[in-house]
Amino acid sequence: MNTLNAVTTAESPSVRQMQGFIREKLAVDVKLLTGDTIQGAIFWQDQDCISVKTAGADMLVWKHAIAFIQPRS
Repeated sequence: MNTLNAVTTAESPSVRQMQGFIREKLAVDVKLLTGDTIQGAIFWQDQDCISVKTAGADMLVWKHAIAFIQPRS
């Protein structure tokens, strides 16, 4: 499975791809529709939200608010 591709809302992230990010503890950039970017690692997901562990705190993000998710290089 290639998890290095960006995930966009145009092609909703698959559960398998998100689980790959979680399992591999990849550092990701989560770009929101508001233009804000959250940097961290995805800790868990459910059907509506993801939890992102950042340097400062854990953040709960609604999936419908995400523009794209991209692994950090």
